[in-house]
Amino acid sequence: MLAKELLTPAEASQLTGFSIVKLREMATDGDLPAIKDGDKWLFPRTQLILSLSERAIKEQYHRKFNHVEKVPHGGPGRPKVRHKLTVTVPTA
Repeated sequence: MLAKELLTPAEASQLTGFSIVKLREMATDGDLPAIKDGDKWLFPRTQLILSLSERAIKEQYHRKFNHVEKVPHGGPGRPKVRHKLTVTVPTA
């Protein structure tokens, strides 16, 4: 049962729509929950979904409450993001 809960990068890519390269990059940077087994990455399905859902909610909050500032060097009418999104995943 646990084996079905752990996704390979290809399975996680299919689930999330992110490329395998992007998933590995995000896992290496600590932006996604993942387990490294030797040279292989495994993604816990439930935690992956929860992490991305939390990230989407935080990004929505930042967009909704004007955390984007328009600046001249961003081009005409083009916003430039002035914040860094920090996502924390609670541990069980």
